[in-house]
Amino acid sequence: MIMSKPQPEDLPFSIELLELYQEFQQTPSREVRNEIAKQMAAAFASERDSTDGSASEEYHEFFESYEKAALKYDQQATRLSRLALNLISGYLTQNEITVEELIPAISVVDSVAN
Repeated sequence: MIMSKPQPEDLPFSIELLELYQEFQQTPSREVRNEIAKQMAAAFASERDSTDGSASEEYHEFFESYEKAALKYDQQATRLSRLALNLISGYLTQNEITVEELIPAISVVDSVAN
């Protein structure tokens, strides 16, 4: 009996997730693998069917925990960016300078250092 290759619509995973899997398997860098793993988690979570009654309660709890952590991260990132905005604005105001005036100066210092 000749087995035919599964078609994309028959796969239990998206092509995106399979491509990330392949990239993860082929990447020797730990740092890059960590980034790919995060992308895989996000893709896998987005493909989850929260109404799947055949999945175990543990399965659903795992995804709910991931979603709560992602939401918490988004909230904390927003708060941290507001802090950075306030600190930068205060620095610029205190020194009576604009960010446009600083950026070329930073670029020149970086290029001289290298």
